[in-house]
Amino acid sequence: MKYPFLAWLLLLAALIAGLSPQPAGAEKDLRAYTVEAPEDVAQDLTRRCRADAAKSVQHYAWRITDDLLHSSLVLKAGQWAGIRWDEDVPVKAVWIAFMDYPKAYRVQQLDGNGTVLKEEPGLGFVDHTLFLEAETRAVTVLAEGKCDIAAMYAYGEGTVPHYHPWEPTPEKLDYLTIAMHPDDDVLFLGAIVPLYTVDQGREGSIYYTATQDRGRKSEAMDGAWVMGLRKAPILGTFMNIAPENREKYQERFTEDQVTLSLVRLLRKYRPEVVFSHDIYGEYGHWQHALLSKAVKRAVTLAARQSYDRQSADEYGVWQVKKLYLHLYAENKISLPVEKPIAAYGGLTPVEIASAAFECHQSQMPSRHAVRNEGVYSLSDFGLAYTAVGPDTPGVNDPFEHIDPETIHGTGTAEP
Repeated sequence: MKYPFLAWLLLLAALIAGLSPQPAGAEKDLRAYTVEAPEDVAQDLTRRCRADAAKSVQHYAWRITDDLLHSSLVLKAGQWAGIRWDEDVPVKAVWIAFMDYPKAYRVQQLDGNGTVLKEEPGLGFVDHTLFLEAETRAVTVLAEGKCDIAAMYAYGEGTVPHYHPWEPTPEKLDYLTIAMHPDDDVLFLGAIVPLYTVDQGREGSIYYTATQDRGRKSEAMDGAWVMGLRKAPILGTFMNIAPENREKYQERFTEDQVTLSLVRLLRKYRPEVVFSHDIYGEYGHWQHALLSKAVKRAVTLAARQSYDRQSADEYGVWQVKKLYLHLYAENKISLPVEKPIAAYGGLTPVEIASAAFECHQSQMPSRHAVRNEGVYSLSDFGLAYTAVGPDTPGVNDPFEHIDPETIHGTGTAEP
């Protein structure tokens, strides 16, 4: 298996909301908010399948079934790759994991004679799950642009790990959470999605700055789904640089580089409110601290026509209305993280974040935990920038003073 322990797959399946593949007309709602265990976990049948590819890349076809997510098969336009299996192998679903966002592609289901049973366009996400026709004996990716395939997994009947029926990231956001690494969005910013997307209906997303590692991409999406996000989060391309490697790799993560990428992000998605890290890096992580400084610069530079004219011409400039930083000492607000969320059956944001943290098994065992105290406080934020005036003390509403006509949701909890 590409993940080290079967126990992790079982735990992950027990925590992730709505993962079971469902035929048309099934009663189960895949978008339901729950952390309850599914009834079963699909058997991994990949070892009983054979990798195949176009002659020009045939030598590397094994990489898509080699149990290593850091190896991959790169397809150029016109090339193809896939997996096939014999009639006695009961494959019901295939999960395709791309190393990065793929360019245009199509996916075909074929029978044992090579006849195409079904063809569908690519989704544009970093993974693609197919639920198969009864006679399907092969699945093939046909590249129309660069596609870097990390894995193709075959599963039997039941819950498919990592499957989420994502909708596209909204073109216009009410808020954007900017996290450094997958799991930081849970440990330090984990109340935001439950409170403002699930409970209030705001249109939000999460940006993960460093997601070069393919396994952590899946963990990020699994955790985001558990927290209640249903429209695809945004995966950045910076590398995770541990403090001991800072001197060696810091030229790959400079404040100017990060600021520029964030300005382009803010102009593209136009969030009214932004949430991000502590200026001191929570427990002192240098990338958290640098990102916090870059976010603070980016919210002002995104509104200036003279900065990065390329993105200004492509998206237009954008005025973020508010920036809240974790643990910021001035203009403080306290998020209601112990408030029961009706859509989650009364679970609190702290409890939801705790379940989401279990998705980040590559980081386990860990000294970190969702605990809502000290540097891990999920409630403690401060207004570090505002274009709409100061917050009213005690109101604790990040959307205060923002024109309600420009944002989604009611600002009140669901009944």
